[in-house]
Amino acid sequence: MAARTHDHPVINKRVAGATHGSQDPSAIVLHCTESMNRPGISDVLAIPNFWKNQGAGYNAHLVIDGEGLTAKCALDVRKCWAVAGANTGRLHIEFIGSAALSRAQWVAMTKGLKQGAKWCAYWCETHSIPIALSTVHGIATHGMYSAAYHVSDHTDPGRNFPLAWFMDTVRFYHQHGWLAAPNA
Repeated sequence: MAARTHDHPVINKRVAGATHGSQDPSAIVLHCTESMNRPGISDVLAIPNFWKNQGAGYNAHLVIDGEGLTAKCALDVRKCWAVAGANTGRLHIEFIGSAALSRAQWVAMTKGLKQGAKWCAYWCETHSIPIALSTVHGIATHGMYSAAYHVSDHTDPGRNFPLAWFMDTVRFYHQHGWLAAPNA
């Protein structure tokens, strides 16, 4: 692993969200918000505000839009509710977007996906999480959790999410550090 240039990837805003006890992170879950990606940070900040107004206790550790603007909504060691029946030990990233997006639409948000990959690389290093697809001890989508645990019908971030590219990008940042510029 290359020397790091700062402690963690960029955080544009910190927003206090609901948490439900302490945890020792062992896996990462990728989600999408089922909302529109818009210029500026208002799309990012709308998500924790929606959860707060819902009053059901939902939250994620990060919300990231297509520009890479990032809100940190919970400390890593705090449990967020984002996957029914499988929240303990999970770190959650919500990408602004929809499970119905095409691959081209996801690729158009490469800056945000790279920001998410930086966070995954950081978390994998910080919490000894393998850079591997796994719902137990690795990185997985919400849809993979739904299929594995049969607790919901969520498919996010959708079948067109560029998961193989994303995992390769996580590996790149883990090896080269957060400020490195991948060719992809």
